[in-house]
Amino acid sequence: MKKLTGTRKWIRLSVILYIAILSFAAVFTMAWFMFDETATIKTADNMQITAGAKLEIALVGESEDLEWGQLIASNTPTTFPDVTGDGTTFYFPKVLTEDDNTFEAADTFYEISDASEDKDSYLITMHLRFKTTLPMDVYLSEESFVSGLSDVIVGADAGNKSIFGDFSRDGIAGAVRVAFIERDFDGLDEYVLKNIWIPNDKYEISYTDEQIGNEGDHKAIFTTDGNREYTVLEDGTTQFKYGYMTQNGENMTFIPWTVDQYTARYVTLDSQKLAVHNEDGTQWINEAAPLITFDEADFEDGIAERDLIIKIWIEGTDREADKAFTDGQLKYNFSFVGIQKEAFEVKNAELAAKEIVSDGQKLYYKEGDTLEEIVESNLLQYSYNGVDWKPYNGNMQAENNASYQYVYVRYAEKLNVKASKAIYVEFNS
Repeated sequence: MKKLTGTRKWIRLSVILYIAILSFAAVFTMAWFMFDETATIKTADNMQITAGAKLEIALVGESEDLEWGQLIASNTPTTFPDVTGDGTTFYFPKVLTEDDNTFEAADTFYEISDASEDKDSYLITMHLRFKTTLPMDVYLSEESFVSGLSDVIVGADAGNKSIFGDFSRDGIAGAVRVAFIERDFDGLDEYVLKNIWIPNDKYEISYTDEQIGNEGDHKAIFTTDGNREYTVLEDGTTQFKYGYMTQNGENMTFIPWTVDQYTARYVTLDSQKLAVHNEDGTQWINEAAPLITFDEADFEDGIAERDLIIKIWIEGTDREADKAFTDGQLKYNFSFVGIQKEAFEVKNAELAAKEIVSDGQKLYYKEGDTLEEIVESNLLQYSYNGVDWKPYNGNMQAENNASYQYVYVRYAEKLNVKASKAIYVEFNS
């Protein structure tokens, strides 16, 4: 039986969750599953969620009667181990190698889908319903986070300290994934995966040569502001290593998220790239993905309702799904903000009107003119990875002089204007 190469070490986790809706938080307790099948419950104050302006929310459960409001609290414990998935279908390794890696054969994994009766044993699923009287998009706001329960995560004073170094076991927050799925229950009852959120992409653990204990383990170093997980290709370009495992015939395959998916906001890295609602009433979408869209056609008697499914799991392929974080604890806070669609227009007419080409340094219209007028507006941005966007001032420069053969270009967001859709530009040979 072959071992699946290129995967991270898997950590068996037991989790206890405390839920509150709309700005909700959760606390996890984790233990090695293979040694302790029962989670150790650690108590904590319940967290709460508050709805954004002009929005109401309800938790959808077995009861047909919904309790609407802008503040809903719940206290529902659950336990689950780490899994891998694309937000829709998940897999749990039934066996591991001696060094805690997975095998290549698909029959060594257990598939978990929405139809699985025991799915709640492997991940958290929240079913929310939003109600509004205005056409708008609903975004995850900057108040949202996933973090360790301890106040200090790194350093000698770290809470819930790991035996592998001066850091907290709560660094398991780096392996958390959240999927947001919009449900159109008025039409064909369709489910659309809108976004995968990886909130702590810069959590980084690495090991030194210094041995600890008698088991051959090594001391680890951890930071919350490290390097993202990426691979450097032969041409010097980089590729993010965030992804999931899925079945491909008789074997399992690791599928990384693509640049197109980051560019389209299908996958969101970082807690700092979420919607902003300022005290003066100004709103910025920032890099947030629209999770729910209320169109004018949705309204009946001036009210529209839509559902949002939230799935939360510990991604076993992540770098921080590591034994150093066993018995870590997490807290969640999800906060949503509605931004009225009438306040924004997609301003990409200038980019769409003429085909853009590039020589790798400068952008040109295909007719040969440079984009000087657009450059002067200070609104044009470019990106090689779909995550980090830089202002285009007449020249482009890839980090470490990597030999990219393409770039993505867009208009930046303005006060009352959405960022435009990104345009793929392939360099001239």
